[in-house]
Amino acid sequence: LAVISIVGGSSIVVGIRFNNFIDDQVGQDLSSAPIQFNNFLLSKMNGLIVEAANISSDPKLRGTISTGDRATIIEAINGLAVLYLKAMFWLLDTDSRVVYRADNPAQWGDSLASKTVIIDAMNGFDSGDFWVLGGEIYIVAAVPIKSGNNLLGSLIIGMRFDEFIVEDFSKLTNLELAFMPL
Repeated sequence: LAVISIVGGSSIVVGIRFNNFIDDQVGQDLSSAPIQFNNFLLSKMNGLIVEAANISSDPKLRGTISTGDRATIIEAINGLAVLYLKAMFWLLDTDSRVVYRADNPAQWGDSLASKTVIIDAMNGFDSGDFWVLGGEIYIVAAVPIKSGNNLLGSLIIGMRFDEFIVEDFSKLTNLELAFMPL
């Protein structure tokens, strides 16, 4: 009877300590998740900005946008946009008006001059942001397109903030994410 009491008591104490350990571990994981997610998004955005800067230096892109002829731009850039396979691939002129949209070439002329990332790009800086278009959230990068010191326009590329991002984050951190509409 004494042995059973000791074993039973020990099991209860070990169980309580184990539960406390698991609670502490889960609490630490949950408290670090927002920081990890923020760092992950920052990394994705910086990667997208670097990719946009590389694309904007393509001589074909610079030569095509410098013509100012919309038909020429559409014909030449259609092939270029397919190479990069981005959910968003837009060209803007020096007045911050959309000249080309890979997702909808027929839609053009919209002014994006009030968007912060476009203001940055038109001032010669690479920039990133989040946009909501058609009910989808996008991570976007806007970069200036230059020929020497001459500003020719800007390039916007973006990717959907969807299961792809969630899946990558989960693989890196072993944490699961869930999003709910507000």
